[in-house]
Amino acid sequence: MIRKKTVFFLLVALLFSHSALQAAGSLDFSESLSELKLQLNSEVNKLAASRQKLLELHKAQNDGLMEVTKRCNEISLMLYSQTQNCTFEMAYALQLTTSEYEEFTRHRLPFDEMISGLDSEIGRYSRLIESLQKLPTVPDTNFMQDSLQIADRDSCILYANRIMDMYSEARTAIEGSRGLYDSAEKQLKESYEYAKERYKYIQQKVFMQPMQNYAFVLGNLSMYTQAAVEEPSMYSVNPMLSTSYAQFLTYIWLVIAIMACLLVRLPRKEILTGVQMYLPLFTVALLVFAFRILFVPNRLINLIYPPVLVLASIWQSGVCLAKRKKAHRTDRIIAWVSLVVLSASAVAACMGYVMPCVLTVTWWTILLTYMASLMAVRDLVRRYYGSSIEKKAAVFREQNPSHGLKPAPGDCIGITWLYDFITKTIIPSLFILAVPFSIWRVMSVFDMLDFGRSIIYSPFMDLSKPGEEITLQVSAYMVVVSVIIFFLFRYLSYLFKALYRVYRIDSFTRKSGREVIQANDLNLSLANNVIGILVWAVYIILTVNLLHVPMGALAMISTGLAAGLGLAMKDILNNFIYAIQLMSGRLRIGDWIVCDGMRGQVISIGYQCTQIETTDGAIVAFLNADLIGKNFKNLTLNHNYEFVKIVVGVRYGTDVNQVRELLLEALKPLQRKNSLGLDIVDKKKGMTIEFEEFGESSLNVSVKQFVLVQEKVRYTTAAQEIIYNTLNANDIAIPFPQRDVHIIQ
Repeated sequence: MIRKKTVFFLLVALLFSHSALQAAGSLDFSESLSELKLQLNSEVNKLAASRQKLLELHKAQNDGLMEVTKRCNEISLMLYSQTQNCTFEMAYALQLTTSEYEEFTRHRLPFDEMISGLDSEIGRYSRLIESLQKLPTVPDTNFMQDSLQIADRDSCILYANRIMDMYSEARTAIEGSRGLYDSAEKQLKESYEYAKERYKYIQQKVFMQPMQNYAFVLGNLSMYTQAAVEEPSMYSVNPMLSTSYAQFLTYIWLVIAIMACLLVRLPRKEILTGVQMYLPLFTVALLVFAFRILFVPNRLINLIYPPVLVLASIWQSGVCLAKRKKAHRTDRIIAWVSLVVLSASAVAACMGYVMPCVLTVTWWTILLTYMASLMAVRDLVRRYYGSSIEKKAAVFREQNPSHGLKPAPGDCIGITWLYDFITKTIIPSLFILAVPFSIWRVMSVFDMLDFGRSIIYSPFMDLSKPGEEITLQVSAYMVVVSVIIFFLFRYLSYLFKALYRVYRIDSFTRKSGREVIQANDLNLSLANNVIGILVWAVYIILTVNLLHVPMGALAMISTGLAAGLGLAMKDILNNFIYAIQLMSGRLRIGDWIVCDGMRGQVISIGYQCTQIETTDGAIVAFLNADLIGKNFKNLTLNHNYEFVKIVVGVRYGTDVNQVRELLLEALKPLQRKNSLGLDIVDKKKGMTIEFEEFGESSLNVSVKQFVLVQEKVRYTTAAQEIIYNTLNANDIAIPFPQRDVHIIQ
């Protein structure tokens, strides 16, 4: 009885674990057995229905494996038959081997996981069959109550055996496929290892070490000519038609891109001149692509390429000199750089560095095309800005004079944010990416992608030690990423400053109720500096992590330098701290101050000094520590008005009330608004004319008013002129001291 219960509970547990069991939790044995039969029958039907598809898939896999094996043999023959004198053919074979191996390993089926999964299923059904077979074969009143249950039990065993046989058949097929896969993988891996060694040979022997110089080639001209004729390409039957076609399309794309850029950037009458500036370089590039497409041997390249470069250099120099006044400035600069590249390549090729010159000229041609395309895109973006965005910004400034009072970067950020992002981040980043992308493209043209990857990703500075943590690795890829992140954070700094400026302007306008704002109404210096510090601090942290700079070393260096730099930079630190004090509200850009008898407007607040522009147009810089130590006078911190008193004397006997009335009436035209819409004379305090004192020869009358600080000089000059003309027109004399000199003989 105990054994029966044990078998029963084991069967129930198996039923619970079955993925398609819908009657989980049922404790009735008869129903559970019937449900198990239905599920096993359904599983048998599904496997039988999919068996034909599985057989077809297995056949297709075997056919694919046979094709891979055949291709492995072809690649091996191609790879091992290459000579050292055919660099392009060798590079093609090496690249084909590398690509085939990487593609094979990338799509390799997970045979181990598949076999492990099938073994698990086979074992599960084996235990299920064993459990079912242990059930009694005759009816028992306590357990197997009728013959129907026995029939269901036998059906379950039959179905489970069929399922297990199908899984076993699939496992046997996969085992056979794995053998073919392992064989192909072994052959490909051997070819791949050999290809890596040959890549090293190409890098070190062909592109790093010179071949025979051109004087030697000319001295052995017959040998080179004969060798070039006797070494036809192994692929004269042209099995690489697709790759040759791709290289031809690459050159056509370069030509079309340059022509499109010239059509976008230049007026119609300058297009022909632009084409002439690029023609020598692209002629040489056409020859190089022909070398690659036809798999020209090294000796023939060494014979033809140096004189071609010399002739192209002469041609390019003639074009640069003849078209220096007619060509566009950008095309002129590119043409002169192309002349330098061609001339340097000609000299290097004559010295024997032919293959590096082939890569250099091709790289410069592709890089030039990318940069010319980006310049054309930049011109189109600028044209769109001038035709659309700039007009919207002008309308915005007219509707919001407080924003357009003094144009500043980002004053229309809500309109120009996308344009700014493209011009400050996207386009500069694409210019930087053009360099590694052109390297990758030229290496793909000559089937040396591994060499290109090593140039881009291999660190040229590596302080790491084997088996230790990575420290300070710098590669071209990391440099490019760091520069792109720099452009991004530069835009973020600009964006946050612009948004804060807009927020401060809107907030000030809303609170003050004024329609216009002066520069010194806002204190943006401290906030802008805080934003800049935070943004660039994050950038530095990201760059340090990207380059794997050890933080422990930085901490030790910082601790060691802290004391020495603290003493040596005491004055610098003092000025820095005082700058923060000034930016926190004591001084704002646009404020008028008086310091050391000099009066001027603050134009910048730096971390070391503050600059003002004096009334005579001079720029004076005060160290922040000196500025605070001298107790400067801020004329606009409280308000923008300055008390002005103009004293004038009239002769004794003049009616002071008459003078007061005349001057008040005469000075009314000066009580107007300036160009910013602000009252030149403060209306709240008004203008008063008071009897000042009894002078030696006159009654002194003073005109008192509060005048805008920036208008003081102009206002005082105009007011004095009006006072004089008014008194003179009304016959009111302005006495002056007189002395009678008596000469006694």
